[in-house]
Amino acid sequence: MIYSIAYARGLAALFVLLFHFRDYINGVYSQANLGEILFGPGVSGVDIFFVVSGFIIVYSTRKIESRPAAKFIIRRVFRIYPLLFLSVILFVFVTPTEYSAIQIIKSLIPYHLDYSQDAPYFGYNVYVPAWTITYEVIFYAVFVSSMLITHQFRAYVCSLIILLIFLYFNTHFSDGVSLDAHDSVSISYQHFGAGFFYILSSPMMLEFIFGMMLCEVYERSGDLKGEFFIKASRAYLWFCFGVFMTFWFSWWSFGHGPLKFGLWAVVILPAILFYEKFNEIKVSGKISFLGDISYSLYMTHIVVVYALGWYADYIPLYKSLSGFAKLFYVSTLCIAIAYLCHIAIEKPMHRLSRRIISSLDN
Repeated sequence: MIYSIAYARGLAALFVLLFHFRDYINGVYSQANLGEILFGPGVSGVDIFFVVSGFIIVYSTRKIESRPAAKFIIRRVFRIYPLLFLSVILFVFVTPTEYSAIQIIKSLIPYHLDYSQDAPYFGYNVYVPAWTITYEVIFYAVFVSSMLITHQFRAYVCSLIILLIFLYFNTHFSDGVSLDAHDSVSISYQHFGAGFFYILSSPMMLEFIFGMMLCEVYERSGDLKGEFFIKASRAYLWFCFGVFMTFWFSWWSFGHGPLKFGLWAVVILPAILFYEKFNEIKVSGKISFLGDISYSLYMTHIVVVYALGWYADYIPLYKSLSGFAKLFYVSTLCIAIAYLCHIAIEKPMHRLSRRIISSLDN
């Protein structure tokens, strides 16, 4: 297990949670926009997730096995969809907004609600955080196709496919190639499947390439040893941590995309990875715990918030709190619910996927 990746995944989920909860401390203290200052950059957790996902997918498929595509799909389906379905369905019940059957079905695929709206969100999803899952699923589809072509060079083939599709759509359906994820191509036809072209042409897809190439570099640096690399990795970590915090509090290059939040991820992730590679690190149970429940935390925290708002009259403590007290109260509850979902849903689904994969082998 690479602990630094687990830590990054857990912290990225926490960043997104704090970003969504920043209004709890806005307008409460003398610094009116305190929540924005502290947690506004937490939305960068989405781009960190994308880079981490690219790394994990390459690293977790490094062993050659029989029926790799089928096993990959089984693992990903049982990882992604149970919590996605649960979150969407529960959210429909706790929000006052009424959604059509078509909107709910799109969100379960998942498929963005309106590709004529602003990129990279495209009208989001019935359940807002799930807008990112569409990008993940498209990435998995390209990656599994690359595995079928060649296992050894799957990361390079996948990167090349993503890059070529991105360049094709951005040179044929836009005024020029843009690496700003808030820009999108203009595709005239609007049939149902056209939305996937908007995703494949988004600069957000390039962040998966960052993660895949980072894994390739990491894997090929195994023979590097010596005091020089130990000291260099420590200095590199502190330098990159300082740069990342500078980005955070200055809001430098703020926004989604490979040269914005993606660059933030590229600054900090290699630093923590190579620090762990060349140094003995003390395993932090608390941060590892966040890494374990990161997907559950990301997928359920908005459901919890809406449920609290819906049933606020029955929760006097919630109604009486404000500022950091309310932030800690809601965050603690979200982490507890995420842990329950991890135990009750993620782990059983993981075991079930392993049994199905074992039956394929047998």
